[in-house]
Amino acid sequence: MSSGRNRTPIIIAVMMATIMEVLDMTIINVSLPSMGGELSSTASQMSWALTSYIVASAIAMPLTGFFSDALGRKFYLLLSMSSFILASVLCGLATSLNALVLLRLIQGLSGAALVPMSQAVMVDLYPPQERGKAMAIWASGIMVAPILGPVLGGWLTDNLSWRWAFFINLPVGLIALWLTGKYLPETGRIARKMDWPGFWALFITIASLQYCLDRGNEEDWFDSVNIRWMTAVAGFGLLWLALHIVRKPSQPIFSPQLFTDRNFVLSSLAIVAVSIALFGSITLQPLYFQQTLGHTTTLAGLYMIPRGIASMLSMMVVSQLVGRSDPRILIGFGALVGGIGSWGMTLYPQQATNLVLIWPTLLQGAGMGFIFIPLNSIAYSTLPPALITEATGVFSLIRTIGNALGISIVMLFYTRGIQQNWHHLVEFINPYNPNLQLYLSASGFTPDSGEGLMLIAREVGYQSQALALLEAINFTTLSFILVLPFLLVLDKRAPSPMVTGGH
Repeated sequence: MSSGRNRTPIIIAVMMATIMEVLDMTIINVSLPSMGGELSSTASQMSWALTSYIVASAIAMPLTGFFSDALGRKFYLLLSMSSFILASVLCGLATSLNALVLLRLIQGLSGAALVPMSQAVMVDLYPPQERGKAMAIWASGIMVAPILGPVLGGWLTDNLSWRWAFFINLPVGLIALWLTGKYLPETGRIARKMDWPGFWALFITIASLQYCLDRGNEEDWFDSVNIRWMTAVAGFGLLWLALHIVRKPSQPIFSPQLFTDRNFVLSSLAIVAVSIALFGSITLQPLYFQQTLGHTTTLAGLYMIPRGIASMLSMMVVSQLVGRSDPRILIGFGALVGGIGSWGMTLYPQQATNLVLIWPTLLQGAGMGFIFIPLNSIAYSTLPPALITEATGVFSLIRTIGNALGISIVMLFYTRGIQQNWHHLVEFINPYNPNLQLYLSASGFTPDSGEGLMLIAREVGYQSQALALLEAINFTTLSFILVLPFLLVLDKRAPSPMVTGGH
């Protein structure tokens, strides 16, 4: 435990590192159209820059404890910060999509340890009776960062360049690095074993599955040799991981006992559905605001704020209810409210007032707040105390995978929707359609003129994108609804009184 004099700079350092890492999950969401234009990539391809970061972070997360003990917490934290800063700068200098995706992978691998280690540092800074205060400070950064991400990213993109969404990490990171090096005390190294076979099985499974989801539509799914091979590799990795855990090595990467607990397994499946809904929405909404409504990147980011604010407020309310109410009721209420919010997004018109755009995100954010805390609590309520720490790490890993799946799946629906809507709309394009003649005559064109054909093609493309976006949002509504059946079989047990981490 550090002295009170050194505590403040250490808190500033680890909170800056935490906010920096979480911020980078959402900071480029609103910048994807600008990035795609400069890097000559579609919106679907640009989503790889989001999923690569999230997946890399998920894969590297289980290694945090091992390297923290083997290298010493301070050294590993400094190493993670340094590599994250360097990867951020290189992302800002990327000149192609392939380079950006590779560098985002490195950035995610580098930053995976920042959040769990910052939480561990915050816990050690305070005596046991004050650790609730420490977690409140830490959780505030976790909640504020996703809200600030789209706003900051939009402002930087409009006023400087999307590259500054990455360059901004340089001054912030260097300050955090200096404060950590100067004030964080050294910790000893602890000899610890790592379940490397289990880790590599997990790595192969997640990486292969994500490749299939990201590239499947572009490569025409199972007509592609690459997709068939990667599907086989993902299946092999999953089988290897399952057999390895069941065989119960001395220190498995995951305790098999976790997956025999009904509440933990069902809560894990439910959090995947919720994560898909959340990250699917925050990926699609900026595209709608910019491509359909023609808003600036900054304004698109500002429209994302109500969700975060509503989520924070509802978490404050539910934190007072979770110990006195059936958590299943709170989760069910949150799923219904969030689902209504997602359904409201499917009603977005092509010309909309602020209220029409904001109320669905407010409801969705409020629903998220009512789901997360009770679902985290009920997930651990029937586990032995000795497994709680490991369970929080696994639960955080599963939630992070759900985030990446959400982005990949909604972008799959979006790109396929554009193609399907295009083919459907062109069926109405013929020179004898009176509505088409009326539409073109208003601009002074005829159906057989070059200018008229260009106008038709542009409008069909525009309408195809708008319809595809709204149709893809339907999937996020379904994800909320899928949470409800789990509530029927979850065990009603007193929630575990603990603070959960992760992001």
